Amino acid sequence: MSFAKVAELAEDFNIKIAERHFEENAPEDVKADDLNWISAGEKWLIKQNGTDPEFKPHNPPGAIASEKTWNKAKKAVKKYWKKYDEPWAVVYDVYRKMGGKPKKKSKKKKK
Repeated sequence: MSFAKVAELAEDFNIKIAERHFEENAPEDVKADDLNWISAGEKWLIKQNGTDPEFKPHNPPGAIASEKTWNKAKKAVKKYWKKYDEPWAVVYDVYRKMGGKPKKKSKKKKK
């Protein structure tokens, strides 16, 4: 088995453990200001939209590298949604706890 395959299996296992944990335990209440790995713009959107059910960030937002893990984080938070002032901040935090990585910033070529 290749190292890449082992790493993929480990990542999937980490996600499964987190999903199982959040089935029975509400995620920690997190605010946008607690997330030092997302942009100021994303923090602003989270703060402005709070629990607005009509607000949906891009899927996935710009800071997110794995849409698959992002969708699992949203699902994990869904049943506890009304408990939080900034539920999208909680989704971002759960994403990281599931092993989700921030999207790498692309290096722009200078002309």
